[in-house]
Amino acid sequence: MRKFLILILIFGMFIPGCSGDSFPTPSEVLSRFVALWEAGGYDQMYDMLTETARQRTDRDTFVERYRLISEGIGLESLGVAEVAGDEDGERRELTYTLAFTTSTVPEFTQTYSVFMEQGEESWLLDWDHEHIFPVLTADLRVRVERVRPERGSIYDRNGMPLAYNGEVVRIGLEPRFLNDEDLPRLSELVGPSVDSIERSLSEGWVQPDSFVPIRTMRKELAEEIRDELASIPGVHVRASTGRLYDIPESLATTIGYMAPLTAERLAQLEQYGYRSSDQAGMLGLEYVFERELAGEFGYRIFLVDPNGRDIGTIVELPVVGGKDIQTTLDIDLQLILDEQMAGQQGSALAMNYANGEIIAVVSNPGFDSNLFSLGISSAEYNAIVEQDSPFLNRTFNGIYAPGSTFKPFTALMGLAAGSLDPTEAWDTPREWQTIRRVERPAGEVDLRAAMKYSDNVYFANAVDAIGWDKFLQYSEELGFGIDFSFALNSRSSQIKADDRSQRHLRDLSYGQGQMLVTPLHLSTMYALIARQDGALPAPVIIQGAVSEPWLTTDFAVEDLALLDEVLLAAAADPQALAWAGSEGVRGKTGTAEVSATRQLGWYVSYFDELVLTICLEGEPPLGSQEAVSIARGIIAEMRN
Repeated sequence: MRKFLILILIFGMFIPGCSGDSFPTPSEVLSRFVALWEAGGYDQMYDMLTETARQRTDRDTFVERYRLISEGIGLESLGVAEVAGDEDGERRELTYTLAFTTSTVPEFTQTYSVFMEQGEESWLLDWDHEHIFPVLTADLRVRVERVRPERGSIYDRNGMPLAYNGEVVRIGLEPRFLNDEDLPRLSELVGPSVDSIERSLSEGWVQPDSFVPIRTMRKELAEEIRDELASIPGVHVRASTGRLYDIPESLATTIGYMAPLTAERLAQLEQYGYRSSDQAGMLGLEYVFERELAGEFGYRIFLVDPNGRDIGTIVELPVVGGKDIQTTLDIDLQLILDEQMAGQQGSALAMNYANGEIIAVVSNPGFDSNLFSLGISSAEYNAIVEQDSPFLNRTFNGIYAPGSTFKPFTALMGLAAGSLDPTEAWDTPREWQTIRRVERPAGEVDLRAAMKYSDNVYFANAVDAIGWDKFLQYSEELGFGIDFSFALNSRSSQIKADDRSQRHLRDLSYGQGQMLVTPLHLSTMYALIARQDGALPAPVIIQGAVSEPWLTTDFAVEDLALLDEVLLAAAADPQALAWAGSEGVRGKTGTAEVSATRQLGWYVSYFDELVLTICLEGEPPLGSQEAVSIARGIIAEMRN
């Protein structure tokens, strides 16, 4: 519709008698010719040629050539920048410059020279192919090449590659040599089903001598089956490059993966030159930093002769390679966490509490990122999605009841409100206000002992004196309901206070009720105690990112120091649930019941400038001691 309106305006301006001018000037005619080109009025352009030009080139050739070239270069706008030439005579020579805007090479100019002949009603152009591009002739063709940039790599803090471009092999078939009875064996070796292989072979472009790719694999994996592949007629193996990941499956949701574009993703990236056949980052850092990692496509508009030989460039846009990203992750520590988690469903996070740097992230179950970037089979994809939420980053987006890991913050609230005396001891009953405490030695407990034995009744009683209003005020100071300014997508923790009963408040005091936290947020809360400066650090996963505090609270330094001592005593006592088995570790356990068949086991500890948060998911009787055992193993390996 837009081009149709432009054409109406063009004819209104230049048809003799319409504008009041009896005869347009040569430069006006040239401007009209260029405006028609921009609007796609190629047929009307042909009517503006001299008889000699029409004899050289017929209408269909003229129209089709302009259409194909304009579409090929992605012509968006076109304007006459400069015009100069003769002012007298029936045949005049004009020189002019055209300014192109295209979707390939964004902006460029070309300079031309054309003879104009005076006709009965207007000036006519003695046109030839060189008036599309100055060096173009009838037998040459214009081609556009898109140059793909090399994608940037993702590194850990020590420069170890986590995601990079490496050697792969493409396994393909030459149909004329293939025997159908070999397809099941080939499917078993490389993954795609027989049906999938047959669909590839039946595509319209396939010829008997075509190379039909069916699977891309890491070079070392292909080497293991090279002899078996060689024994199958028609199978060929070709070297190539692809996106590779040297990470455990537990890190996949954090790093992400490359995959073919979905329609939704293409709509986001089409403006940057992406096409439906391209790949892009689809999760984690690969997704968030797609534009930085991907770089900028280069384009070259060039000429080829009738034999297809490249004979020269008209204009080009240089390719811009992608930028590398260095993370705060430490792959060596990541492997320790991954090994200790041993496929256990849940999450583990190691974060520097001084500056918020994320050092290691485990989210189980995960997946092999290489499967997506190299081409995943239906069977492989189905095996992944049959797991429990493998694409959920449990550390950043999983949201769970924290259980007793919240008790230090109930104590912090009581200290801040002045309602909790940490030295006051009392003998909590086994059951109080329908709340049951764990078995512990008989006698009175103060704050230290209550934390050591994780006494529900002690903390439920303490929250009564705090009250709903102050509890919610302090919770907001701790970051509940507030989003992180974090590089990766993360959820905010929440407390629902629709039910403001005393029973609900007591449940919240030990991390049950309608309280949900992410392991990431809980780690920053423990960092508040570890730092003892009143600030919760902002999580950081990219090296060099500004590390300002996420939140600054009004909690007193002396109260934070007291809780630090309490958590040290609990983790240092072999009789305590939170016993870490190593010196200098502070920690707290937690167990939360999600349903009759699902339970959470928590352990949050900090030591050596790290907060280590373990959250396990499973069936009862799963509890905090499994999480403590994993943490002990991690701490021991780190300190060896």
